[in-house]
Amino acid sequence: MPGPAPRGGARQPTRKVKLLMLLEVDGLRVGYGHVSVIEDLSLRVEAGQVVALLGPNGAGKTTTLLGLSGALPIQGGGGVELTNDDFAQIIAYEERVKARTARRMEMLGRELVATERRSTTFDRHRPSS
Repeated sequence: MPGPAPRGGARQPTRKVKLLMLLEVDGLRVGYGHVSVIEDLSLRVEAGQVVALLGPNGAGKTTTLLGLSGALPIQGGGGVELTNDDFAQIIAYEERVKARTARRMEMLGRELVATERRSTTFDRHRPSS
């Protein structure tokens, strides 16, 4: 179907938009320990699609999302493929934040240990009342 006509009356051709695949999963198996909760999940999500994950309590909705996000280890299958550059940038950013947070926690831990040592040393050398 052609696009809207400009003021001159001639119609512009409609642009075809190619959908980009954002997520592809093939034969995914996810679970806890040696117990598989999700087996043989295959899914393809393209740009512009809205996907809902529905099911009763205990059906594995949360486990599926945890597996897709990498919060749970994948037990088998083809894995999860994210093919959009935005996702790659988000993942790289998250890795930088994790590394920076780990360094800050390490520095804070060292500072707390040093503070505790100074406090203990001060208390030992303080005259009794």
